[in-house]
Amino acid sequence: MGAAQIDFIRVVAELGYVVVSIESRGTPSPQGTEWRRAVFGSLGPLSTEEQEAGLKVHVKQYTVIDADRVGIWGWSGGGSNTLNGMFLKPDSYHVGIGETNTHIQINEGLVDRLISLGKPFEYMVYPNRDHGLREGDGTVVHARMHFLRYLIDNLPPEPR
Repeated sequence: MGAAQIDFIRVVAELGYVVVSIESRGTPSPQGTEWRRAVFGSLGPLSTEEQEAGLKVHVKQYTVIDADRVGIWGWSGGGSNTLNGMFLKPDSYHVGIGETNTHIQINEGLVDRLISLGKPFEYMVYPNRDHGLREGDGTVVHARMHFLRYLIDNLPPEPR
């Protein structure tokens, strides 16, 4: 995790949110080949179950975490986990900030599904940028500010 990402997470925490990072099997980490390849051919189900299991452990261990006010966010594979969590585990996840800058066909399919389900959502497009949103002056700051506004509007921090 880079310094800019750490700074962003610090800002979220300073706003009053508990921030937890859960690395499920399949994530690039020094856990070995078996860990990395556990999700081969089936990215969603295993990591979605492990993310929820990790959440439940944290809720039991830390009383400051309110199980009725949980948001989920991730980038790339974590974005897929966010969508899986929101659709498959709606009792565990109450707000999600979905994938960034994926193929337009995937986004349009998701938008159509959310509309058909009557779900509220926001959709921001960052054209002419890569998957990491590295192109264009101010892109990363704009995206992070959008994430923060969405989080505050949809899952306000509790009073301290």
